[in-house]
Amino acid sequence: MFYDKWKRALDFFEEMQERGAKPSVTTYNLLISMVAGAEGGYAWETARGLFDEMKQRGLKPNTATFNALIGALGKAGGGSKWETALELFDQMEEMAVEPDTATYCLVMKTLRKAEGGSEWERALGHFDGMKDRRMSFSTSVYDEMIGAMGSAKGGSKWEIAMGLFDELKENGLEPTTRTYNALISAMEKIEGGSRWDIALELFEEMRERGVERNVASYSSLISTLEKAPGGREWRRALRLFDDMKREGVEPDTITYNALISVMEKAEGGSQWEIALLLLEEMKEKGLAPDTTTYNSLISVMEKAEGGSQWEVALGLFEEMKERGVEPDTITFNSLFSTMEKAKGDSHWRTALGLFDQMKGKGVERGTLTYNALGRMFGVMENGGEWEATLAFFDQMKEQDVDPSRGTYSVQMKKGEGGSKWRIAMRLFHEMKERGLEPDRITFSALILAMEKAGGGSEWERPLELIEEMRSKGLLPRDGKHELE
Repeated sequence: MFYDKWKRALDFFEEMQERGAKPSVTTYNLLISMVAGAEGGYAWETARGLFDEMKQRGLKPNTATFNALIGALGKAGGGSKWETALELFDQMEEMAVEPDTATYCLVMKTLRKAEGGSEWERALGHFDGMKDRRMSFSTSVYDEMIGAMGSAKGGSKWEIAMGLFDELKENGLEPTTRTYNALISAMEKIEGGSRWDIALELFEEMRERGVERNVASYSSLISTLEKAPGGREWRRALRLFDDMKREGVEPDTITYNALISVMEKAEGGSQWEIALLLLEEMKEKGLAPDTTTYNSLISVMEKAEGGSQWEVALGLFEEMKERGVEPDTITFNSLFSTMEKAKGDSHWRTALGLFDQMKGKGVERGTLTYNALGRMFGVMENGGEWEATLAFFDQMKEQDVDPSRGTYSVQMKKGEGGSKWRIAMRLFHEMKERGLEPDRITFSALILAMEKAGGGSEWERPLELIEEMRSKGLLPRDGKHELE
């Protein structure tokens, strides 16, 4: 609907000029604002074209013009165009156009949305620039800054975010639902874990201050509980979910996905049966499970207490396809890991069938994919089908995917007996040529392959390898050695 409006506005603008009317700065500002709001953010280049056109006509853009265009860049489809936004900000100074609080807020928004949170320090610099100009601060400015700290590259800068939150209150501003949500989210994105305890305090403070706790508040808090050490807060997450429904806050797909992830990481093994109940509840409420939902559920099956629920995982995969939900790399990698951890060694053929589906769908395959399959071949109880695993290994290299040391070790381990030791030795040298340093497990796999060579003809080579291990500090220089 909005798309139609701005397209019609552009048509009217052209018609107006054909009739001899001369557009003013106000006309351009209105039009740029309409284009900036286009759904999906894919009209920002049109907005930029209008901006350039008005300058060519000798019309001087004002603060409202720059704000409208910078706002469009923050919503740009495919990611924030923060570099262009900064260029425009510099142009304001060159053209003696004074930025206002909204300008800074919009610039910070584009920086917050930079890929991977890479521009959080630049956002802080603009925040300090506001202080230098003694500008008035709004809650929205703090919200953007807290959001930028929460999504910072390398993990949330939660301590800075808390400092901004305290400053907001000291300046007499009232934190809103958006403020608290941004701060709780920052507690979840800390590198190596979460400050779920602080997130709970903030959530309680919202209640005490009478600040609305919406679906995003609950979902963010559940996500922080997912990262509690050892998965020990999974019961609290379920209680929170029940509280949410009692309060009349309807969970959405994001909420369910967060809670299913908590069940995956639950202390003592995943709560896979609860996770399946959550899936059914989602569907009963008319919520559509997405790729994230199914990926989390498959991971839940991998980590089930007592062993992988691989058959359930395969059923979920089939359901996913029936619903038109496209599997991605994570889906397939999780399936391979689930099957790797299944009891017995008879699942590798099924895994190869899945791998063929992955190729057929054009899904990206990386080192994690090949390593998961390689480990599955490694747990096969007999040395059979080694040719198939080697062909798979060669395919991995043809795809320009670098095998890991573990992948090489698995292949060498399968080379026990007969003349296979020669291939194991070739793999050993290839591994070193790729810059991968053999470890104790790699050496052990190769030595065992040689010790079992037909007729014991290669008995001297293992001794040479044992000496090489000693020279690398992988075995003591005297005393017994034990091979894995």
